[in-house]
Amino acid sequence: MKGCARGYEMPRVVYAPDRILKPLLRTGPRGSGQFREAGWPEALEVVARGLAEVQSRFGAGSILALAGFGSGRGTLHSTQRLTKRFLALLGGYTEITGGYSSAAADFVTPTVLGTNWPGSMPPRSGTLGSSSCGAPT
Repeated sequence: MKGCARGYEMPRVVYAPDRILKPLLRTGPRGSGQFREAGWPEALEVVARGLAEVQSRFGAGSILALAGFGSGRGTLHSTQRLTKRFLALLGGYTEITGGYSSAAADFVTPTVLGTNWPGSMPPRSGTLGSSSCGAPT
């Protein structure tokens, strides 16, 4: 058995000399690359103030639940679920459904296979032949 390249390289990522280990707060203009180290209480306060300001100015729907992608669903702490739970307790959020990489497949799969969940349900009718519109025949 051979491990994947991502797992093989993980120690290099975890122990990289330039890995960020403490919160950083921007001190210069955006894009300037100027930051200072901060303690966790201060960093969390900055995040809390920012979320509260956005929510009060634009509503809970203006907060996009985007953090947490890349975390395995089988991990002890599912970052997607934790993020959504936190934002729900805060008052709500906007969620992404689908993505640019799968949107076309999501659009045509029900037409071609008769379901959005191939492998779990049989096609709507007959066999999977072809017709002029690509629907199952």
